[in-house]
Amino acid sequence: MFTSGTVGKSKGVSVPLSALPAFYLYMRYAIDLRADDQYWNMADPGWAYGLYYAITGPLLLGITTYFNEAGFDATNTRDFMMRHQITNLASSPTAFRMMKSSGVFDNVNEDNNAKLALRCANSAGGDAEYRGRQLG
Repeated sequence: MFTSGTVGKSKGVSVPLSALPAFYLYMRYAIDLRADDQYWNMADPGWAYGLYYAITGPLLLGITTYFNEAGFDATNTRDFMMRHQITNLASSPTAFRMMKSSGVFDNVNEDNNAKLALRCANSAGGDAEYRGRQLG
């Protein structure tokens, strides 16, 4: 596998077979990835988290994973989630804060023709803030 180099060309990354069970367990029990999920990990696959948990992890579970090549924009994110009926989303705390502060997700489920299908949201890295609230 290859990941982006901070400087220069992409670098080959050796992933030992012994790491794959850990990826599987993380995806299944920490991310709560299920067979019927539409999964989107917003992390860039050029970085380790995206490479391991947007590509390798879902492949281990046989789950479809989605990618959005557009730069981050809260409206685009909401529209992508609705268009693909994303049920499980992984992203950074910063992206979640930007989504919340944008206002585009306010009252999103009031339109019966354009509801989010989100069942589960996950975050890694940064300063995560959790406020218990049921999704959907």
